[in-house]
This record gives sequence, C-alpha cells and structure tokens, in this order.
Amino acid sequence: MKIEKQFKVQSDQKQRIDKFLTDSLQITRSKATFLIENEMVSVNGKYVKPSLSLKKGDSVAIILDETEKSDIFAEDITLDILYEDHDFLIVNKPRGMIVHPAGSTRTGTLVNALLNHTKNLSSFFGIERAGIVHRIDKDTTGLLIVTKHDNAHQYFADRFKDHKIEKYYLALVVGNFPQEKARIMLPIEKDPKNKSVKISTSGKFAASDVEVIERFPHHTLLLVKIYTGRTHQIRIHLSHIGFPIVGDRLYGKEDSNVDGQLLHSHRLIFVKPGETEKSVFECPFPEDFRQYLEKLRTKE
Repeated sequence: MKIEKQFKVQSDQKQRIDKFLTDSLQITRSKATFLIENEMVSVNGKYVKPSLSLKKGDSVAIILDETEKSDIFAEDITLDILYEDHDFLIVNKPRGMIVHPAGSTRTGTLVNALLNHTKNLSSFFGIERAGIVHRIDKDTTGLLIVTKHDNAHQYFADRFKDHKIEKYYLALVVGNFPQEKARIMLPIEKDPKNKSVKISTSGKFAASDVEVIERFPHHTLLLVKIYTGRTHQIRIHLSHIGFPIVGDRLYGKEDSNVDGQLLHSHRLIFVKPGETEKSVFECPFPEDFRQYLEKLRTKE
C-alpha cells in the first residue's frame, strides 16, 4: 500500500529539496535523490528536481510504499525512559546499544526496544528508524529524543536544523586541558577510506564550546556544548587539539578500564511542542563513567 505524507517547510532559510530531505529527515542523500527522481516527492503539487530551492511555507509531499515486509521486530529490552508524553519521549541510551538497525545489525537496537514499548512512533523512515530524529554513537551514552508521530518528528527535525535545541555532553579527556573555557571551530568531513571523520578545510563548519568541570593530574572532565551535529564532532574536535576522550578507540586509544569512550549526552534544553517556555532534561553519568571518576579522585 502506498501512502502520502505531507510536510510544511518551517525554516526561513532557503535550501535544496535533496538537502532538506537529507538533513531534516535523517535519510541519506542517495535515498533522497532516489525518491525525487522516481517522482515520489512533490513540492506544492509538482514533481521537482533535486536542485529545487525550497522556501518557508512550501508543502512537501512524499509517497511511501509500505508493502515491503520488514525483518525488524519488537524485542523485550529494558528502556530507561526519563520523560514521555503524547508527542515524544526521552530515553537514556546505554553504552553499546546501536540506535537503529543498519546493514547486518537487525536486533538489539534502541528501535527494537522502542517497538516493544509503544506502537506510537513516527514512521516517515519506515520501521528501521521508527521514532528516531537524531542519533548518538553506539558507545556514547545518554539522552535521546524519540518522536511518537510524524508531526512531532518534523517539529524536532526543524529545531535541530535551526539550532534551537541546546545539546550538552560530558567528556573525560586524557591530559590537562589548558583553558577553563574554549571554543573549538574546526571543519569536519567524512573520510572516504573508513567510517571515521577528519578535520579538513573542505569540510563542513562545526563548533563546540568547552568548559572545565573537574581537573585531575592527567585527565580533565569537560562539559561540551555543540552548535552543530556533525558525525563524531566532539570526539574529533577534542582529539585533534590533543585531548582524546578516554576509551575512544577510533580517535584516541583503547582503555582496558572502560568499554568505549567516556562521552555522555548529559543535558537537552528545548521548547516542547505546544509550549513557549524551555524545558531542561538531564541524566547522570552511567555507572562505569562514575566509577572511573571515583578511581581518579582516589588515585590521582
């Protein structure tokens, strides 16, 4: 069965239709191009080219085929849900959990757990990304927003794109960070040779604000606010300036005392749908992060 989903462009900034689908709706550029070129996307009732420039108020309609069978099933996996209403929920993702199925990974993801928790999840990207409006890495812990219907998905996607959701992370780095506060502005691009990213003058703008929370002789606990959501942004920014995150196998080195990097999505600040005042959501360190800090406090 084919269904049509409609969205209204909310941003004042002009952008190409393929970039709108890619950035705002978290699909790949190739998938966006496929949908457009196969006349599955229309703007104001007309089929378009990938280069079409959107403007505020444009109506974007997407035709989706929901006849394909999926191998993604609900699984009884415990979720740490910190908030839930009729529009969205906020979960505290544990270390080691992949956000959504991809490639050969079809089980054990956050989406598998969400499908068991509720049948009300945004469905624009199909069951593989049900409810997912943004992501954090497999070994990064902490807060994630999950949307329960497509209007909520667009609401949050627009606010992420317009930088209206404040995102704060806690990171434990190797080394004594020299400043109390600093801003890192280094452009990032994907490395075509592997799944990492690199700092490059031809990359996309990326900005991170860093503030020291606690110092140890050989480590520093940092609060990092990111203004852009580039892949591995905090990890590559800190590693590039000489302060890799503890346990980061990709941009630093493995630490036998922890399984994965000590990076935690700690705080989200935003206006909830239908409200005018900002809400603040926080979650504490996971246990392995807390224990690592306690060892530093006693040994260093």
